[in-house]
Amino acid sequence: MAASCGFAWLAGLRLPDAEARLALWLYASLPVAGSIYYWLGMDGLIHGLMILAVLRPKSMAWGLGAGLLLGMQHFESGLVGYSALAVAHFLATRLKAESPVDPRWLFGILAGLFLGRALLVVWFNYHDFEIGSGRTAWMLEHLEGMVLSVLKRPHLVLWGVFGGGWFMVAALCGAGAVRDRVALLVPLGGLLGLVFFVADTTRVMANVTFPLLLSSVLINERVLRRLRATWALPMARASLLIPLIFVVGGTASYSVIYHDFLWLQHALTGAPELPGRWWDWPWR
Repeated sequence: MAASCGFAWLAGLRLPDAEARLALWLYASLPVAGSIYYWLGMDGLIHGLMILAVLRPKSMAWGLGAGLLLGMQHFESGLVGYSALAVAHFLATRLKAESPVDPRWLFGILAGLFLGRALLVVWFNYHDFEIGSGRTAWMLEHLEGMVLSVLKRPHLVLWGVFGGGWFMVAALCGAGAVRDRVALLVPLGGLLGLVFFVADTTRVMANVTFPLLLSSVLINERVLRRLRATWALPMARASLLIPLIFVVGGTASYSVIYHDFLWLQHALTGAPELPGRWWDWPWR
């Protein structure tokens, strides 16, 4: 709830009224607006920290602090997401377009991510926590299945990446100068390649695309002003009539928020009885 309200507050703070309303509609059309309620806890904190980071978009120290917290929460999502934003900044600079971010702030974010990761490893080692094989080993073990799930249902997987936000992406393809579009769409397209390497497509892609979409579109007054002249607003409104799906393993899944509440009830009262492997219980 704090992450959702934080974006609404940020849009009202940063943008004129017309652009702020458009930003809210576009945000609501993206899976990121719902993925924080898909699995309560971790994604809401990730998105909240990403929103917190842009409150002072020219401060390296602020970026360092936000990056440190994000690195401790989810280093990989932060690294991929802000690396895509760094590519957008690099392309904008080379093409003489307007960069969506201040390079000092971006450097602070990236440095903070590695610092947060290092502190977390030191903390785990100090307390003798056993760390598993990690995400890379898991990905390599299940890579064939993830690739096949995309090849079997590419339409479903790709729709799960942006949902109704695909209408916004289509509008961005025709709005503004070519150099501006290239600087945004090249890193955004590059992120789509990740669908072959993740199992829970919708929530992971919501995480890694959010930094780029947030800085380059959702709180970018210049881009929003251009989108106002397109059909992005009516299509964003219409897209809310389409049920939001969460793609997991190449199949459409419902939100597991119901299971979150059952788990909370079990933790407080001991009932109902839950399976031993509670972490993948909703998908079995």
